[in-house]
Amino acid sequence: MKYRKSLSIAVPLMLMRLMPAQAACQFSPFSFFPDRNDQVQIQVTTESGQSCTMAFKQGPGYKFTSASFLKPPPHGVLAKTGTTKFLYLPFKDYRGQDSYAIKICAIVQGRGGCSSLTYVVDVR
Repeated sequence: MKYRKSLSIAVPLMLMRLMPAQAACQFSPFSFFPDRNDQVQIQVTTESGQSCTMAFKQGPGYKFTSASFLKPPPHGVLAKTGTTKFLYLPFKDYRGQDSYAIKICAIVQGRGGCSSLTYVVDVR
């Protein structure tokens, strides 16, 4: 069986075809501050049939305490694939606007709180 190295991990080529492509998924730049209980809107552009992955990493002084769904997308599927990792996939052949929201909670330098992140997706 042939293997392709990706991020120092050998993955069978057959499995590579099953993995979602990320090149078509574009996010607008954003920041969020859970200790401020903020609400952030993120613009996303993706191609029909292409998935988008959101993965959040803790930074210095941040400790994530939870991540959950607030609002599912009406024109796609949202799945939690890790502690702070989500995957969005629009329905097959759907084109138009979709949206979903997630909630990320953390302790930041001793202060706790949650951010509400609303993703507005333009599916082309």
